[in-house]
Amino acid sequence: MKCLNFLALFISLLISTFSFSQQSIFLQKISNHKKIKVLDLDREYNIKTTDNIFCSKILDVTDSSLILIGQVPTGKDSLLVQKYFSKPSDSTIVHLSKTDTINILFTRIQYIRKAWFKNNKWVEYPVSFFSIPAILGLVGLPIAAIVLNNEDFKTYAITEGVLIGATLIPIIIGNGGRKFDTQRTWKIITANNNVR
Repeated sequence: MKCLNFLALFISLLISTFSFSQQSIFLQKISNHKKIKVLDLDREYNIKTTDNIFCSKILDVTDSSLILIGQVPTGKDSLLVQKYFSKPSDSTIVHLSKTDTINILFTRIQYIRKAWFKNNKWVEYPVSFFSIPAILGLVGLPIAAIVLNNEDFKTYAITEGVLIGATLIPIIIGNGGRKFDTQRTWKIITANNNVR
């Protein structure tokens, strides 16, 4: 049985190595080496390092690091001046950054979070459709408690609960995901190395 598992892993690594020009990246559970998750290189991940959080696709993988797109400080500052009619102007210093590729060592990565869905745009429609009536209904709830009789208020409260549920359920499901703790539970491996 162990031989079949390792043979299946070897074949999947071999196929993924030849089918992509990029290296493949895997997460292997530390307590159970048979449990392996493949990270798809064409979807976005939330990657938390020791000093930053990146939300990006994985562009490429080396033996010891991930290559991502992220915001890099340029070392230049800009002065932002806001003028008001009724009070004196306000100025703040803004640190400029640019979009560039970033190498992140495997040892610096604390966790990798994978969303349940590749595209979360479908969440916008039910949330935008149901959120405005739900918010207006919550504002009108105390007024309805005073004005309406007991049966009408129960109907109003049930309708309000359905609207809030129709708003919150897509938000919870659409923003859900799986978090892989690479410090304690999971180990990052590539197709060529078992380096972490």
